[in-house]
Amino acid sequence: MGYISHSIKNLGNFSGRANRTEYWQFFFFGLVINAGVYLATAYLEYRGVPADLEDPEVLLVGAALGVLGIILFFANLALIWRRSHDVGMSGCLGVILIFLVIGVILLAFIPGNPGRNHFGEPFDPLSL
Repeated sequence: MGYISHSIKNLGNFSGRANRTEYWQFFFFGLVINAGVYLATAYLEYRGVPADLEDPEVLLVGAALGVLGIILFFANLALIWRRSHDVGMSGCLGVILIFLVIGVILLAFIPGNPGRNHFGEPFDPLSL
């Protein structure tokens, strides 16, 4: 849980580095959140609960999910940027490559530089 909270706390931090463990844990955290939202909406649809946009509860839940989505989007963007630094490439290139399959492979499976690179020191998980 330390990596996930670290990623969310650093949602505006596009400098530094992020290791593979932080990347994978945040990826699976996002998957669990998305699956939970999907299952909840599918259950409500199955039960016949109408999605009336004039209902304040529907608007409140929709607004909360929208804010959560925006927070997770920016946290993921910053994490991809920092993970790209760990591999040794610019963050902008990492964000562009993530839309291709090669970017996912690079960021998820290639280990980062073991020592200092021009983006800084490697991320120390003991600092969490």
